Formats: sequence, C-alpha cells, structure tokens
Amino acid sequence: GESAGDRCGRAAADHLGCSIMTVQQLRRNGSIPFIRTGRKLVYLSTELDEALKVKARKFQTAKGK
Repeated sequence: GESAGDRCGRAAADHLGCSIMTVQQLRRNGSIPFIRTGRKLVYLSTELDEALKVKARKFQTAKGK
C-alpha cells in the first residue's frame, strides 16, 4: 500500500502545486525522482521536496551570476 509520503501523479501534482503534465515533464527531464512499481509510478513527497530545493538553489545561483 501507499504511505502518506507516497504519491501518484495526480497527488504529486497537488503536492507540487502544478499540473499532471508538468509532473510528467519534470519526470521525463530527470528533475524529479520516481519509483516504478509495475505500471504505476510513485513519487515520494520527501524526494519531491528535496528535488525542488536543489532546483531552487541552482536557480538562485544562476540568477546571481
């Protein structure tokens, strides 16, 4: 079963505050980690949060140049 920290695409989109299409794009370009269990993709909320923190740090660093 899913724990509170496990998220499917729709729940991941809600967690990130974006659309499912954006979650799919982020997954395809490697910006967010996921786990494939059979045909299902699972996103761990802790890993989503960490991936966004890393992206934000990179953006701030690039912006500051």
